[in-house]
Amino acid sequence: MNVYIPILVLGAIAAAFGVGSVAIASIAGPSRYNKSKLAAYECGIEPTETPVGGRTARPGSGFR
Repeated sequence: MNVYIPILVLGAIAAAFGVGSVAIASIAGPSRYNKSKLAAYECGIEPTETPVGGRTARPGSGFR
């Protein structure tokens, strides 16, 4: 069992670093959300109400 202690310590350090990095980033990172950041990305093209051709590709719509 004494052989595995360094491996377990290294694993605990790695796990603590990962969890700590995520926690610090969520606390200290910028959180300025605005309307443009929350909008869906459309490649710079304004989204249209109806797709060209009038067909949609929603699940269960039968679009093939």
